[in-house]
Amino acid sequence: MSGPAEEHTGCLHLVAGDRRRTLADCLAHAGAGDALFFIDAGVFHCLRSGFELPAALRESAWFAEADLDARGLLAAALDSGLQVADDTVFVRLLKQHRHCLTWK
Repeated sequence: MSGPAEEHTGCLHLVAGDRRRTLADCLAHAGAGDALFFIDAGVFHCLRSGFELPAALRESAWFAEADLDARGLLAAALDSGLQVADDTVFVRLLKQHRHCLTWK
């Protein structure tokens, strides 16, 4: 017998590209119940002048700790108050969301 079923909601958007257009396209399709996870070169968005996410997505946006660290951005991300997540959080987010899209 399995445990209680997990509730699956919305979409997990993986932002893997660092172009402005990549993030703009992602945000145009993201909505309530969705989450953003910045991975690979996508973590460079945190350095962009004027980087700000819509209010509805701020609490559900995460940056991959390993990718930030590999690019020397971990301290800056933590100082900026961004939500930094390890692989455990990433797996939890994958399990919680019905769909997953990658933006490059």
